[in-house]
Amino acid sequence: DETTASSSAADGEQSAPPAAAEPAPGGGAAAPNAKGEEFLAALRAEGVEPSDDAGAISIADYICSAQTQGGSPSEVKTFVTALVGSESVTSGGDITEEQAAATADTYIAVAGDTYCS
Repeated sequence: DETTASSSAADGEQSAPPAAAEPAPGGGAAAPNAKGEEFLAALRAEGVEPSDDAGAISIADYICSAQTQGGSPSEVKTFVTALVGSESVTSGGDITEEQAAATADTYIAVAGDTYCS
């Protein structure tokens, strides 16, 4: 009953929060939110077809976070280029370093225009 649960917590014994038993959000292929959809549509309009929507949104999340934390543009580009290259290889694609760098530029510009704002 509720009295027992609250008294054991009051006695200083902490138990895991109920949310810990549930799968973590983002673990599955959840549908992107409106900003995510806008970002993906803008990427596609620029000729970039992500192999995985969730992966593309994760890259956008990184871009926004890194820029907010003051990451230098060259550091952000280096990391995004690696992520783009890795995503391509994982999906069975073949991409040159130059193509990955150009795609990274597109990701960074599009994320700045649509996702990070």
